Amino acid sequence: MADNWLVLSGVVSRAPQHSVSPAGIQHCHFSLDHESEQIEANKSRRAWCRIQVVASGEELQTQTASLTTAMQVKVSGFISQQKSANGLSRLVLHARSIEQIN
Repeated sequence: MADNWLVLSGVVSRAPQHSVSPAGIQHCHFSLDHESEQIEANKSRRAWCRIQVVASGEELQTQTASLTTAMQVKVSGFISQQKSANGLSRLVLHARSIEQIN
């Protein structure tokens, strides 16, 4: 089995939305914006991305209950491709843990 683990810190850029699946699983969806300076080929460069985060299950709902826009967080989990209703694909970070950064 190949490794698939991502840790990304950033700012909550879209307000968390809570929902329950037909199977009764609780979900929280929000967007995370990351910005940093990275060194590549001995040169400094700006790294920026926006990724959709999905936090599923009862335990993660307590971690997302107090999330608000502009809050800084660190999210750990795995990434997967997801197709939207209009057929477009995007990467989604499926959270296993979310911690607020002060």
